[in-house]
Amino acid sequence: MKKFYSLLIMLALLLPAVAAPKADIKKRHRVKTEKLNIAEVMKSNQKKVETQRTQKSKVVTFNTPKIASRASQGEGVTNSWNDSIFMYSADGYIIEKEYYLYDNDGNIICEEFHEWSDTLQALIPESKYKYEYADGNIVLETDYEWKNNAWAQIEQIEYKRGENDVTKYHSIWKNNRWIRDNEYFSFFDQQNRDTLNINFIYDDNYVLLDGYKTQQAYDALGNIIFQANYLWKNNDWKKHDMYIFGYDKSGNYILEEQYYSDSLNQWKGSYKQEREYLYDQYVSKELYYHWENGTWLCIQKTERDFDASANITSEINYSYDWELGQLVKYNHINYTNTYDDGLIKMAIGQYLAGDGSWINQNKTEFTYDGNQNNTSKTEYLYTSYIDSTGVHEYWQSSAQYLMEYDSDKNVTRYEYKTYSFIPDSSGNDIYRWVTQLLEIKKYDSNKNVIFLEAYIGDYEGRSLIGAQKFNAAFKNADELYPTLYEYYSWDYDNNQWIESSKYVNDYNDNGDYTLEEYYSWNKNAGNWEGNYKDVTLYTDEGYAYIAKYYNWHSSEWVLNEYEVYYPFFLNSSNNKVEAEETTPVGDDNKGKFELALTIPSDATITGSFIVEFPQGLTLDKDATKLNDEFADNFYLTYTPQDGNKWLIEIKKNEIRSSSSLIVYKKIIDVAYTVQQAQSNKQQIIMNNINFDLSDGSNISQDEVIVNIEIRNATGIDADNTVSGVNVYANNSVLYVNSDDAELVNVYAIDGKLLYNIAINAGQNEIQGLTTGTLVIVKGQSGWVKKVIIQ
Repeated sequence: MKKFYSLLIMLALLLPAVAAPKADIKKRHRVKTEKLNIAEVMKSNQKKVETQRTQKSKVVTFNTPKIASRASQGEGVTNSWNDSIFMYSADGYIIEKEYYLYDNDGNIICEEFHEWSDTLQALIPESKYKYEYADGNIVLETDYEWKNNAWAQIEQIEYKRGENDVTKYHSIWKNNRWIRDNEYFSFFDQQNRDTLNINFIYDDNYVLLDGYKTQQAYDALGNIIFQANYLWKNNDWKKHDMYIFGYDKSGNYILEEQYYSDSLNQWKGSYKQEREYLYDQYVSKELYYHWENGTWLCIQKTERDFDASANITSEINYSYDWELGQLVKYNHINYTNTYDDGLIKMAIGQYLAGDGSWINQNKTEFTYDGNQNNTSKTEYLYTSYIDSTGVHEYWQSSAQYLMEYDSDKNVTRYEYKTYSFIPDSSGNDIYRWVTQLLEIKKYDSNKNVIFLEAYIGDYEGRSLIGAQKFNAAFKNADELYPTLYEYYSWDYDNNQWIESSKYVNDYNDNGDYTLEEYYSWNKNAGNWEGNYKDVTLYTDEGYAYIAKYYNWHSSEWVLNEYEVYYPFFLNSSNNKVEAEETTPVGDDNKGKFELALTIPSDATITGSFIVEFPQGLTLDKDATKLNDEFADNFYLTYTPQDGNKWLIEIKKNEIRSSSSLIVYKKIIDVAYTVQQAQSNKQQIIMNNINFDLSDGSNISQDEVIVNIEIRNATGIDADNTVSGVNVYANNSVLYVNSDDAELVNVYAIDGKLLYNIAINAGQNEIQGLTTGTLVIVKGQSGWVKKVIIQ
C-alpha cells in the first residue's frame, strides 16, 4: 500500500491545478471586527513565510458586486441616504435592504442593514456601521446592533496613522462604557511592506493578558529575507521562532535557516540549507546543516556538473564522518552523454568504486519525433546475477516516460511506467511494464487545458483507476476566466467515469461574473440538476445594478430572489429591457424566455414589441402570458407578421398608482414551439420595443436578442445531408429516396426508436406515422434529416 500512496502523492504533484468551486457571494453580510487570535496570527505569518519562495499561481476570484456612490460619480452628497441595495423575493416583496450614506469626498460614513419581518410586516434594522475620516482615511469605526427598538453600540475601532505606521485600538461596549481589549501596531517601509507588527490583548480592567510581535525584512526584489516571531510572557518579549532566507540576483532560492527559542530564550538552529545554481536554473550544489554546539555544521553536500546542453555530467555526494570530523565522499557518479543533432540520445552513469574503477550504475535512453519533441525516456539500472555458468551483468529496465504532442508542442499524452516484479493474470510473479500514471490532455488555441483525463495504477498493476477528469472552456487566453468546468468522478464499482459537477460562467470585459451556474449530476435520473444560478448586470462604468438568484425546480431555473443596486438604473441608459431564456426546449418541443425591466414597484405598463422567430419555431400563444401581477388588469394581443414575426401588445383594463421605488420586474413569459429547427443553438430577435409607464416615462429599445438552446433526446442537433438522399413527407407517408441500400432509423423527438428499416436504392415508403409530428431520420452512412409528417 505504501507504493499506492506514493503514487497518489506523485499524482497530486503532476496534475495541474483547476479552478476551485465558487464562493457564495449571494449574502454580503459584513464581516465584523474580531479580536486577533495569537495562534491564528502565528499560523498566518508562518504560511506567509513558507509561500515567499512559491511562484504565484493564477487564482479565480469571485468578486462581490461593486457599490458606487453619487459622490464618486461627481455629485457630492452629505447627510442624505443615496445608495441602497434591495433584496426582493421572486414575486417582488422586499426581503432585505442596505443603506449607504456618503460624505462630500465619496467616503461611506454610515451603513445600515435591515431585514423584513413577516410578523411586523416591515423592514427591521439589524446592524449599523459608522465611520469617521481624516485625510481620506478611516480614523474611527463604530458598530451597532438593533436591540429593544434602538441602536446599541457594540464595538469600536480607533485608527491612528503616522508616516509609516498605523495603530488600531479595538474596544467593546460593556457595562455602559468602552473597554479596550485589543491594540495592534503596524509599521511599514517605503514600499508599504510590513516590517513590524505588535498585538496586545487585555482583560476588562485593561490588564495585559497576551501579546505577539513579528519583525520582517526584505531584499531589493521584495523577497522576505528575515522574520522573527515573539510572544509576550512575564512582562517581556520571549523569542518564539525565526527564519532567514536568501536569493540570488535571478530570484532563485539559495538559503533557508530556521531557528526556535530554547528554555533560556536563546535562538537555536533547527534547519539550514544552501543552494547554488548553474545557468540560473539548475542546482549545481546543495548543502545541508545540523546545529551543533551553537553553530551550523555541514553534514551533507551534493555537487553537480552540467554540459553546454544543460545535461548533468557528474554528481558527487558527501556526508559528515563524525569520527574523522569532516565531510567524506561516499558516492561519485559520472554521466557519459551521447548526442544526435544536438539532442541527447543516451546518458550512462557510472560510479567510482573503491579500487578507482568506474562501474556502470544507470542508463537513460531518449527518443524524439520529427518536431524534436522528447517522446520517450527509458531508465535502466545495471545489475548482475551469478549462476553455475558464471557472473552475468546486464541493463535492467527500471522506468519509462512516454509523451505525445500536438502541433503546438503541448503534451497531449503522458504515461509513466515502472518495470515491476508483480503477479500476472495467472498469478505468476514476473517482470513487466506497469503503468503507474497516465494523463491525456487537450488544449484550446490559447494553450489552456480544456480536457484532462488522469489515471493511476492499482496496487498490483492490473488496471488503471481514474483519478481526475474534467472538460473546460475559456473566454479568452487568460485561464482566469473559465466559462465551463465539467468534472467527473470515478465509479469504483463499475470502473468507469461518471459525471460529478459542472460550472457554467460568463464574464464582462472587467472580469466580473455576469453568469454563474452550478450543477450536480443525478446518477439515478441520469441528468444534470441545478444547484444555483446567479446573474449580475453591470453598468457601463462597471458597477452592478441588478443581481438575480435562481433555484432549480421541475428541471428548470426559477427566480428565487433578486437584488437591485441604487441609484445606477435611475440613469435611463441602464433602464433597458432584459430578455433571458428560462426554459430550454426539451423533449416536448417547447421553450420559453422571460422579458423584464426596471420600473417603479407599483407602475403599470402598456406597449408592444415584435418577436422574430428563426425558421422552424413559432409562437405558443396559449403559454405566452403576463406576469401574475399584471394579469388582472392587462391582457395580451397577438398579430402575425410576415417573415415568421409576431406583434405582441400589452393592453390595459385600468391604471393603478405608481411609487418612487424602482425594482426589477418580470413582465411577460414568451413561449414558443419547435417544429423543425435547423440547429440546437438559435436566436430569437425582439425589436420595435416600446413601453409606456403609468408614471409618464417611456422605455424604448431597438433590438434585444435572446440566445436559446434546443435540447433533443436523440443527441441529433441538426440536419446532416449528403448527396443522393432525399427525405420528405406527404399524406402521412414518409418517403426516403436514396442512391444506395442501407439501414435507416426513425426516431421520435423524445429519442424513442420508432422504426429500424432496411431500405433499397430508389424510393422507399414508411407508413403508420402521425400527422403533425416531428421525426428524425438517420441513415447508417451518417446522414440525418428532421421531417414534419404532413
